[in-house]
Amino acid sequence: ANSYVSFSNNGATIRSWSDTQIVAVVPSGSVTGSVKVTVNNVPSNYVTYTVPALTVNSLTPSSGPVGTSVTVAGVAFGASQGTSVLTFNGQPAASITSWSDTQIIGTVPVTAISGPVLVTVNGINSNATVNFSVPAPFVSGISPEGGLAGTQVTISGSAFQTNQRNSTVTFN
Repeated sequence: ANSYVSFSNNGATIRSWSDTQIVAVVPSGSVTGSVKVTVNNVPSNYVTYTVPALTVNSLTPSSGPVGTSVTVAGVAFGASQGTSVLTFNGQPAASITSWSDTQIIGTVPVTAISGPVLVTVNGINSNATVNFSVPAPFVSGISPEGGLAGTQVTISGSAFQTNQRNSTVTFN
């Protein structure tokens, strides 16, 4: 307990320790900063250790309807998902197909609207500067174009989603 390694004042798990070499695991929540070794309560000099910033660099595709599979490319996502989260404008992905330190493949959730895509790892959010666009519903035509109450009308268009869920159609 009197000898330890710390990253920006966060204690590290030690894998091995010898007189000339220590193997330590960078603790979660660490940021770029100082690393020091303390032996019998005597601290060493500080050395800077760089923790890459959690960053979303790009989305492929960058727009599409609900249910679209999106590849998120970036840095410092972690080797596996664990408790980390991918969100589309605040809404968790419907599913995750794969997760690696530099790439996530996730599905746009039913509740998504256009906005930033974030990756949250250990409570730390990525940048919010890369946006995914969910197209708004568009009516291209109706058939028939008129009729009495009770007439069945076919509405054509795009971005209506595959199921109605809480969506509505209104006349006037």
